[in-house]
Parts: sequence; structure tokens; C-alpha cells
Amino acid sequence: MISVLMPTRGRPDLLQRAIDSFRSTTDDCAEIILRIDEDDEPTLDLVCNLPPGRRADDVRVIVGKRLDGYTSLLRFMHECAQHARGSLLMPGNDDMIFRTPQWDALLLDEAAHFPDGIYAFSPNAVTDGGIGHPFATVSRWWFDTLGFVHDQRLFWGDVFVREVALRLDRLIPLRHVVIEHAWARDRRPEAQEQEKDYGPDNHVYWDLHLQAVNEAVAKLGGLRTNVA
Repeated sequence: MISVLMPTRGRPDLLQRAIDSFRSTTDDCAEIILRIDEDDEPTLDLVCNLPPGRRADDVRVIVGKRLDGYTSLLRFMHECAQHARGSLLMPGNDDMIFRTPQWDALLLDEAAHFPDGIYAFSPNAVTDGGIGHPFATVSRWWFDTLGFVHDQRLFWGDVFVREVALRLDRLIPLRHVVIEHAWARDRRPEAQEQEKDYGPDNHVYWDLHLQAVNEAVAKLGGLRTNVA
């Protein structure tokens, strides 16, 4: 099974679109784990009235405190991962659109080629030319070994996963698996504001980022094992 980790807030229309696309393309080998703020009434209303899918538990919900909004994203991702049942973990967003039929079966087939559990599968996100890695999918072994999907000291979790996988020579692009990232249309205004505080000119942040990548590479690379 693949667990899609999806914190969301205040965008029920986008979330409905994501769930509809998920349900119309999955091969019943996947679940969505939502993390919703307890004061987000529109989103809570949506999930309370969500019709059942082909499998009754294909969408599961964690409700918690709001905390610090968008800057708490990686913490919320971690909550989702702790409740996930899948052998593969896909960090997601409410602005993702699943396009390829049976995308979950395709990813599970790819995972069978890497029994050591070291990989990040990168579906084609379309809107960024297919070269970004917003939904880079890792193994349960990655999570169990590091204790997280993303190092929560960081801000850009997808960049962390990409660089760790690249250093281990296990960033696997899957251009035939299309999961659109509709950020160009649906971008969060608050995210744009937060991004102003981070960047290549912030040497303190990027020193921490490099340290986190080095630590993860050392741990994953030093513990390669067959998890089949």
C-alpha cells in the first residue's frame, strides 16, 4: 500500500479535487492520511460528508491544533506518516491531481526492484516541466531508519528528500506516472510570504540543510539491508 501524507487547511475545493482524482485513478493500493486543524470548519465539514470510496477507509483523518500554520507543514507530514499503513510514503498537497490510472500499482511495481528500501520515486509533476520532485515517495524503511520522512528542522522537505536520494544515487524519476502539482494556479499566498525568509542567501539555514542531508545519507547508506 501507498500512504499519501496530506496536511490541508482552508481549501476544501482543492481537497475535494485531490480526493476525487485519487479515487478515480487508484488501483485500491493506496490511502490518503489527512491532517486538519481543529478550527478548520469548512474542511472538517467536507470530510464529515465525504461519500465512501470503493474501500471504506481509503481516506483517514487526523485532527489537531493549528500551531504555526504553513511553517508547521513538516511536523504535520510527520503526524500523517506516524499513522500511515503503507510500505511507501508519498508526501502530498491538497493541490495535487492524480492523472495516471493505477499510479499506485505502478509505484509498488517499481519498489519491488529496490528491496533495500533506499529510493525516492519522483512522479511527473507536469506544471514545473516534470523536473521537480514535490511528491518524491520513500519507503517505510526510510522513515523507520531516520525517524522521519523530512528532517523537521528544515523548511523545504522535498529538497531534503531529493538531495539525500541523489547522494545515494537513488532518485528515480517516473515520467510515466503523472501526478500534477497545480501550484501555478493554486499557490498559497502565505507560503509565498514564508519563502521570503528562506533562500540561498540564508547561509545559516543552508548550513543546517547540508548537515541534515549528510546525517541522513550516512545513516541510510550505512544501514543498507534487504527489507523484502
